[in-house]
Amino acid sequence: MAKKIEKVRLCKGHNSPLLNCLGDMRESEFYTSWSKFTDGKVPYCKTCVNKIYEYYLKETGSDKTALYFTLMKLDIPFIEEIYNSIAEKKTVTISTYITTLQRKTTCQDIWSDFTATDVKLDENEVHIQTVDDKKRELDNLERTWGKQDCVEDYDFLEETFGRYTKGVDFINPQQEDLYKDLCRDRLLLRKINDNRYSGEESLDKVQNRISKTMAILKLDQFEENKPKTISEQLMFTKIAQIEQTKPADLYKEPKKYRDFNKIKMYYKDLVLRPLLNTLVGSKDFNIDIDDVGKYNLDEESE
Repeated sequence: MAKKIEKVRLCKGHNSPLLNCLGDMRESEFYTSWSKFTDGKVPYCKTCVNKIYEYYLKETGSDKTALYFTLMKLDIPFIEEIYNSIAEKKTVTISTYITTLQRKTTCQDIWSDFTATDVKLDENEVHIQTVDDKKRELDNLERTWGKQDCVEDYDFLEETFGRYTKGVDFINPQQEDLYKDLCRDRLLLRKINDNRYSGEESLDKVQNRISKTMAILKLDQFEENKPKTISEQLMFTKIAQIEQTKPADLYKEPKKYRDFNKIKMYYKDLVLRPLLNTLVGSKDFNIDIDDVGKYNLDEESE
């Protein structure tokens, strides 16, 4: 008996840059469809269906939302009963859902297409970004970090910056810029190690620059494993700031320390001056005891 030749179908994903499907596939590579608007098979092959599901999963971070949008494209209903029966035992995937649904052959006419869906997604569950949203986010990242090779590089910079600055209150923009410089050098170090860098910076040069920046920011202190208190963090931050600037530019003598009551003058004229006369035999008597009232020792300062 001659072997039955399996029919070949054209997958709808053959002209999609995202799916990059080969096109002609055997019928067994397609899920069965109960929809009256198809010829018994879904328009995408199983490989493309998985790619569609993975795309929505990455975009939304929710298996339920990813499943919902994938089933919408396949014209297969999202039935909460089926979803919950799988979720109670294991992680829900597009293949386990379709397989479990199609075992309910008695419901074929009821659950024929996506209009039979009995699940309504909450607005908080839908996190798909529009093209404009993605472009806006990418523009913001480029303004913050400069132009990078790929989205993964921006992710690395953001994640590293978050780790290094956790619990840090920035005192000035220069301090924040130092942390960003450190993160960019960390990314450059990774590129060199991954053979993705073709510039003139050497591994040793980048490592030395990282060490210097970490020393300035006091990130190389490993003598204690316990977390620093808020007071300690503020102190280290202040030290790092002082090392980069002139203390005189940061600290001005507050008015409360001025000699409003002339106590400093009193101590100099009536204590240190007589002591100097005694020790060295000088004769500095240019102070009249009747003028003691000018020191205002009993009055409160302003």
